[in-house]
Amino acid sequence: MFWKQKILTFLKKSWVKVIYTSLVVIILANLISLFMSKISFLDMFNPSTSEIYFTDLYYSNGFSIEPEPDTNIVIINIGVLGRKELANLFQIIKKQEPRVIGVAAIFRNRRVDSTDLLLKESLELFDRKVQFLSITFEGPDSIATSHEYFMSNSSVGYTNFIVDKVGEFGSVRYFLSNEKVGNQTYLPFAAEIVRQYSTNAFEKYVSRNNEIEIIHYTGFPLNRTQPNPDNLLLKVFTPEFKNLPSRFNYIDWKEILDEKFTASEFKDKIVLFGFIGATLGDQGSFEDKYFTPLNPSHQGRTNPDTYGIDIHANIISMILSENYIYFNPILNLIVTFTVLLFSVIGFYYIYNKAGRKYQLYSKITLFIALNLIVVITLLNFHFFQFYYEPGMLMLYFLFAPDAIEILESLWENKTG
Repeated sequence: MFWKQKILTFLKKSWVKVIYTSLVVIILANLISLFMSKISFLDMFNPSTSEIYFTDLYYSNGFSIEPEPDTNIVIINIGVLGRKELANLFQIIKKQEPRVIGVAAIFRNRRVDSTDLLLKESLELFDRKVQFLSITFEGPDSIATSHEYFMSNSSVGYTNFIVDKVGEFGSVRYFLSNEKVGNQTYLPFAAEIVRQYSTNAFEKYVSRNNEIEIIHYTGFPLNRTQPNPDNLLLKVFTPEFKNLPSRFNYIDWKEILDEKFTASEFKDKIVLFGFIGATLGDQGSFEDKYFTPLNPSHQGRTNPDTYGIDIHANIISMILSENYIYFNPILNLIVTFTVLLFSVIGFYYIYNKAGRKYQLYSKITLFIALNLIVVITLLNFHFFQFYYEPGMLMLYFLFAPDAIEILESLWENKTG
């Protein structure tokens, strides 16, 4: 019919072909992605729902690790100390004149004995302190803090993280920049500590006005398996890398109680009290431990890799250094569609020039393009700290060459 011929003639115009083919690729790829998400054993290969992100390659291989230690932060492992020992710990640290302390522990109940009085009085020694708060999102009483007896003159910050996928291996990559419960707005534990430590850094954090922040991990947790310093890519991204130690200063509770430290380690510092095992180096405890992008294994993970207090330290370091990750979902969509359009133009050029060798040349081009996408994504993340997840773009690339060939065959049959 005449109207069908008009449509086919219109579609055969090169610019319309490119847009039409790109839309077909997007629709097909997203339908396949949706199908894969419904089948459990295929879900791990689905770029829209997979627990694995390409930026995990960046973090787990140490590309983000800063070679210089962060001297603003000291992490004290409180192990499984009782309240009396913790009171002694706080008293000793107070004498070293830290600027702010953060206590990532909760004292839910009050015991009517002298140990609780000691703990209360030791906490009251600090003018600037931030204590544990957990948001449970369970009705009107949706926050959990220590008993009010221990909260005199204390600020609070919530210790909740966002786990990016519901499931056994969800990773901590983000945190809410603030959270409103009832009529009260709370800050994250790390942000509240920064508020008391550096007004300028906190104002910069607030001015970003982001609902969610991406955590920029610049320090490995203690005892984390280090990447191979001979890794070629590692040398490209971080040439000064030399099997780096942990970026933060860790001290065990035993060293504090035995006073085996120097006062300069704590003076005017942020001191974080949290759990990192019964003692430092304890590899058998997984309490308050999470999967993060720093995990050296992305498939078949069995053990979480980073304690909560380490994550808070990385967030504090990020805010203080203003070393943020930038993410714009609209710009990400524009980049994805623009790159797809140019790739379709490229594959059409190969189709018109290569003839019967199209399959060979298109597959070689596809292989090169997919590797370039990964490298450019990592380079962009490293040098500009702009977050772009190329998973769906790569899926579109996989569909584009064959979609062009099929659509061209259909158009030729219709017009022939």
